[in-house]
Amino acid sequence: MAITINAVVIGSTNGRGKTPFVVDFYSADATGNEIIKAAGTGKDLYLEIIQFEAPAMAIGETVKIQDDTTLMIGPILSGIDGAGGSGMKFKLELKYPIKFDVSLNIDVETADPIHGTAQGFTVG
Repeated sequence: MAITINAVVIGSTNGRGKTPFVVDFYSADATGNEIIKAAGTGKDLYLEIIQFEAPAMAIGETVKIQDDTTLMIGPILSGIDGAGGSGMKFKLELKYPIKFDVSLNIDVETADPIHGTAQGFTVG
């Protein structure tokens, strides 16, 4: 129930308080609503792209994307891949970013490894 984060700020604040980011995350067990990126004090976080892979997930297990404990995306259900195996690959590119007030979190239903990236920006 720990997540490893490699965060990269991919630009400057552009003079209006907007700071872009890309976060690479990995966990051997992401159960327990793990924080991917905190908005920061007095800031809002906007998610533009999230993608992840959980190759060991069994059919029917779920992943949730949350703002702290508030469900924002999902639950996303794993299914059968084209080869008849299980696991999950997911990518969401948003035309209009989703606002997170507290933090961008991921919660995996069972103790499965997960790896992914999230891209967006903070404002404030």
